[in-house]
Amino acid sequence: MKGFAKFPAGVGMDIVELDATGYPRFGDRASIVLRTVNDERRWFRMVCE
Repeated sequence: MKGFAKFPAGVGMDIVELDATGYPRFGDRASIVLRTVNDERRWFRMVCE
């Protein structure tokens, strides 16, 4: 959370399916990223893929 006190700031998360041995499977993946847009931190940009 301290990282959001400085501009620019952002956070991301990738979601992948694991195989039976616990390793990532090749194929579909979800990615969500949230970043500040300006110094005031009143606006954020969210990207979902």
